[in-house]
Amino acid sequence: MLASAASSKNLCNDDEHPIEEIIRLPTAKCRSCTAATRMNWSTTAPSSGSTSSIALSRRTGPHSKGGIHQRRNHHEKSFTMAGTNTGTSAAHKWLHAVGGNADTVWDSFVQNFHSDATWTLIGETPVSKTHRGLDAIRDNFLTVCWTGDGRGNGSVQGLDQDHGVKITIHEVLEAGPDRVVAICESNGMGNNGVPYTNSYCWVISISDGKISAVHEYCDTALIEKAMFDKRVVPAEEVK
Repeated sequence: MLASAASSKNLCNDDEHPIEEIIRLPTAKCRSCTAATRMNWSTTAPSSGSTSSIALSRRTGPHSKGGIHQRRNHHEKSFTMAGTNTGTSAAHKWLHAVGGNADTVWDSFVQNFHSDATWTLIGETPVSKTHRGLDAIRDNFLTVCWTGDGRGNGSVQGLDQDHGVKITIHEVLEAGPDRVVAICESNGMGNNGVPYTNSYCWVISISDGKISAVHEYCDTALIEKAMFDKRVVPAEEVK
């Protein structure tokens, strides 16, 4: 399904490495990165007893690292990364943290991304753009997903921080010396009660041993509904 979708359009927006080229390359599945965990990148203090593990709040304290307050993860997995391409090891290390050890999620961003790395989300949502640099990825992308776009007017936005988001990584494909493709899904809940069960393709680019770019492809209509309290209605119903 991914390959057929890519064959009609260069989704990667990269003439040198279009997705159709990536998918057709000899690939090696990295089963060691396949896992699931609960994560919570929020802007408020974490509640007690939650299995979510990290909150991006400007706090300091006994469990803070660099001003990022962290929750303890009550369910950790151990992994190996046998057979991974050494050139793409940063991507595997990051996916290892996203999928299996959420207590170190943001630390893994800092360790495995270039400071000027970009994260591009497709579509026209409030967070659909190219976010440049780790600060922008954290403050203008991840945090906004948890808090909403601030428009008010009675809307109930953001993701439920107590519920957290469970990220399941189904498949990781080596796509040459500087590309990794990850197929994954999320399980969360909007504060408005809309389930956030999205499917993703992350195309991860590596340069000089670290992640330089992530292109994210997913159901952006669901982002609008669960995170930003919007509805898709037939045109004839719009007055």
